[in-house]
Amino acid sequence: IAHANRISDPLNYRVVEAYWVGNLLLDKVTPLETYTALTDGQKLKRRLDKKSLQWLLPKIDKRAKLHHSFHVFNIFTRTGHHAVPHTVETMDQCRIGWGRVVSIMLDGVKSISLDSQRLVYKDKKLQFEPAKRTVINPIDNLELKTDDWVSFHWGYVCEKLTVIQVKQLERLTKHHLTLANETL
Repeated sequence: IAHANRISDPLNYRVVEAYWVGNLLLDKVTPLETYTALTDGQKLKRRLDKKSLQWLLPKIDKRAKLHHSFHVFNIFTRTGHHAVPHTVETMDQCRIGWGRVVSIMLDGVKSISLDSQRLVYKDKKLQFEPAKRTVINPIDNLELKTDDWVSFHWGYVCEKLTVIQVKQLERLTKHHLTLANETL
């Protein structure tokens, strides 16, 4: 993402935001750059079997983006140090979710109740259904109030989101979920 946008620092805020939430920087990454990032940068040709690659790589031509949701929903094994298959539950926890703050419980761990969604497998498809969710806010200086939007990952608040960021995250997440459903 940084290279395609001529940004020297791969940890630049806009680059990081593009990968986790989404922004216009993703639109400047060409399909060839996406392919190279996945096959060479992430070494997916070594980490995935041939059949998985045959399902995955054509999705680049269907506007797959270098966004976390593409990885979570379309690479069916976690590709860190151990190749462990994803389950619906791990995909739901690993994706960057979004929700509107309903209440804040100052119970020592700063629990936050959200109106959100959860990933389910229903009618042979991955899909979202509305859900209440409780997450933890580990960020000391992040002031939240009712009706704020937040992102979360593995049960922890990541950041406060603007409405534009929520729409971008939702759009990219649903797009990559649609691509995943093509090969389930």
